[in-house]
Amino acid sequence: MTTFAVAGFQGRMGQAVCEEIWNSDGTVALGAITHHSPLSWDVEGLEPTTAEKLDDCFDVLIDFTSPESMLAHLDACVRLKKPMVIGTTGYSVEEKGAVENAAQQIPIFMASNMSIGVNILIQLAQKAAAWLPEYDAEILELHHRHKKDAPSGTALSLGEAIAKGKGVSLSDHMQVGRSGMSAGRPESEIGIAVMRGGSVAGEHSAVFLGDRDRLTITHEAFSRDIFAQGAVKAGLWLKSQPVGLYGMMDLINLS
Repeated sequence: MTTFAVAGFQGRMGQAVCEEIWNSDGTVALGAITHHSPLSWDVEGLEPTTAEKLDDCFDVLIDFTSPESMLAHLDACVRLKKPMVIGTTGYSVEEKGAVENAAQQIPIFMASNMSIGVNILIQLAQKAAAWLPEYDAEILELHHRHKKDAPSGTALSLGEAIAKGKGVSLSDHMQVGRSGMSAGRPESEIGIAVMRGGSVAGEHSAVFLGDRDRLTITHEAFSRDIFAQGAVKAGLWLKSQPVGLYGMMDLINLS
């Protein structure tokens, strides 16, 4: 039996993770924690808690919150020597550095997207970029109207994969959106177009445009359940891993 603590219960992803835990064999939800307003789970005898007061009665913590709250939960997991699954996106270089430092003390699973299908898309995009060096590469991403960060963490991961396939740095070649006059599209530019609206769980496309044809590789998530399923699978897998920083490629063995 694996006992999960879920941070970010009030959010859409947190609720989806809780449903996945309830419906999975061999798992139990211990409690839900939010950084500012702690919630208790419907478990007899469980008292509300905060990240700072979290005790040693869970196996893995799953976090879908904000970068600020994620750091508080990260500190708690380091203090308790507990594995942590991080699905939060929109973090800074410094915040990612804090995760990398913590991964020297506890097992951490961090992914911008917990869907196996999306991570296969990322692998295919990297290969396509390497195989089609003369093609222009563009990324299209669409999410629901409530998503806060843009571009999405998945779009940035796609960009990193394409840049790696092309042998360039994403930071030097990324173009998010376009407007006004320009001298044309620079060679090796990696464009990212962002759309927000409706209740779309997530759609990402890697588009490679040549002079005579176009290749489009797309992943569409029909619901958040696919991300919740991946997060719970990651937690079950992470429980038996040594100290270190892991991602979806480790889980699905596509490295």
